[in-house]
Amino acid sequence: MSSKDLPYEYVMGRISPNEYWQHILQTCIFLTYTKGCPGLADKVVNTLTDLFWELNDLERNDPFWDRTNKLATAYKLSDFARYRLQFGDDKAKYSWAHIAYGFATGANPPAIGLWKTLAENGALDIDVLVRTTMNGEFATGVEKIEYLFKAAHELGVVDKINAWIRNPGELDESEQRWATELFNKLNA
Repeated sequence: MSSKDLPYEYVMGRISPNEYWQHILQTCIFLTYTKGCPGLADKVVNTLTDLFWELNDLERNDPFWDRTNKLATAYKLSDFARYRLQFGDDKAKYSWAHIAYGFATGANPPAIGLWKTLAENGALDIDVLVRTTMNGEFATGVEKIEYLFKAAHELGVVDKINAWIRNPGELDESEQRWATELFNKLNA
């Protein structure tokens, strides 16, 4: 059986949730987004793994499962995090889970409101916000400075991002140019 068949085998009940989940982790692209953030890849894996098992353990009569095949899959993780947020469950945890899912799948930048929830709960990491946005731009070729400019103002973290730019740690030449462009935009 090839690895591309594993999700199908899972849906058909031929492999366990654990085998399925291990396969999914091998196909995620989060390393692209976590570059320069020590420990972030592990945090993303742990967050998504916890979320997957929480979803897998969810009673099948829960309304979340309405109009589904009642099978925990990677594709349902974002919806599940959003579902939990609707009920006010641990907003920082599920906002972070939603963001982590985006890193794993290469999604567009997360809604600024998710970062705002982290900020309101003392869980916003400026290094993660800036570096993952920058890494996302380099990975996709889609300009993200405007997004970060807007996020900085909505979150009230312009000064913190400016401080990060003054002392960002190791950046290669293209990353340094990006940081300079961001600084110029923030301080225009």
